[in-house]
Amino acid sequence: MTFQFRIKGRLSALVALLQFLLQFFPLFLLLGLRWLPFAQAALIAAALFGVLGLLQFLTQKPWFAAASWLMSVACWAGGSFGYNQGMLFYPLLVNLGFLLWFGQSLLRPQALIETFARKMVADLSDAERAYCRRLTWVWCGFFIFNGAMAAATAWQGDLAWWAWYNGAIAYLLIGLLLGLEILLRYYKFRRTGTPLDRLLQKWLPPAKGEAPSAGARP
Repeated sequence: MTFQFRIKGRLSALVALLQFLLQFFPLFLLLGLRWLPFAQAALIAAALFGVLGLLQFLTQKPWFAAASWLMSVACWAGGSFGYNQGMLFYPLLVNLGFLLWFGQSLLRPQALIETFARKMVADLSDAERAYCRRLTWVWCGFFIFNGAMAAATAWQGDLAWWAWYNGAIAYLLIGLLLGLEILLRYYKFRRTGTPLDRLLQKWLPPAKGEAPSAGARP
């Protein structure tokens, strides 16, 4: 039993690593084309997505596996037949996946952001729970916007612009949204407990007579 857990843990870690690396697939493809013909770069990408799909299937993530295999087929078609348009829609698929993941949680009493928050703190107030639900809506709106941009860059067909937006600019926008959300959340609720809070307390000290809440922030 211990051996099975160890194998599953290593597979999950490998899945996480490949997923992280393939988030930057647009930039990898653009840089790879400097040294490899398009067909070879596309077939290498097809192999990586195929392996990722197999690992996701083995770790009981069938929907993610299906998406990875679909992308593998698109890369294979691009490399084998010169049809590269399908490969460019990978970022759109990623955004649609996140939109469905976040959006379906809004149909339940506990939104996805609240689920994440409860992994750090259990005693969420009603105001914090409402904030988590609104933040889930905000992320859904972002994935709609980012998915539309991904579709537009894929349809336009300029590989350099597609790669820079989907492999760099989109992640800068995600980082900006995360940073603004952290500042707003701390300003509203003043929860403490993480190393970042010590810095935020210097920038946004509690008002006179207001004590910061204990525990990690939602």
